[in-house]
Amino acid sequence: MNNSVIDCLQKLLNNVRGPVLVHSDMLKVGKLVDLKALGYDVRKICNQHAHFLSAAIADRNLIVPTFNYDFSQTRLFDVKNTPSQLGPFPEYFRCYCAGFRTAVPFFSFCSKDKIIVDENEVIIKPFGEKSVFDRLYKEDGCILYYGAPFCNGTTFIHYIENYYNGLIYRYNKIFYGRVIDLNIEYDVTVSFHVRPKNYHLYYNWEKMYFDLNHIGFINRLNTAGFENIFLIKAKDMFNFFTSKLDLDPFYLLDDETKEWVMPMYKRLGQKFLINDFE
Repeated sequence: MNNSVIDCLQKLLNNVRGPVLVHSDMLKVGKLVDLKALGYDVRKICNQHAHFLSAAIADRNLIVPTFNYDFSQTRLFDVKNTPSQLGPFPEYFRCYCAGFRTAVPFFSFCSKDKIIVDENEVIIKPFGEKSVFDRLYKEDGCILYYGAPFCNGTTFIHYIENYYNGLIYRYNKIFYGRVIDLNIEYDVTVSFHVRPKNYHLYYNWEKMYFDLNHIGFINRLNTAGFENIFLIKAKDMFNFFTSKLDLDPFYLLDDETKEWVMPMYKRLGQKFLINDFE
């Protein structure tokens, strides 16, 4: 492992008191490990990265998203056995490193230490209060982009959007199903805002990244060859984007999305509802 990079990442995390949510792309940080010496074995490579992250993050809680989107079809989420669909590292972490996994369909997280989340409510809200994202914000945590680009690792913006109960361009949808948690099986209702069905709805990631970087909220690893490792504090992202959304509720959207969203909102005269699209 590259000890100098570990040292730099530890210094980068000095101002982070809370948990560290890691979005990863192993291909983009391949230079951190000796792939040839590891025989290009995916499990061994993931193991090295897990040790690296644990050493750098130290006593903070290491959180890895282990999302699986099959619940909309299967209506079943098995906390122990449902795999992550986010690539090799999240799945490796789930199987071999995690001490805890949230019992939240679609948007589950694995972590080194237990996360206190409100997953036993009548309605589970993955982006609401007492969610993992809420803990990240309130406990002064950060999002660490470990090779993953900003556009692929910012599910946190849905927590920010959820702050606005009157979110215009998405609508709430409810999913019913069952959760298996060890020997316990129970019914659940999951509710979160989704994109309009059969419509283009994308975000202007480049603009958001530029704006965050311009104000100094992108904390990048200052080590040659590893510029794709950076972090953003959850409170910084939340406060900055809410300040933008207070002025422009369409701030996050790309131009092509705005071209149909804004006229439709004007025509409907209200925020989007599920009956408008499904």
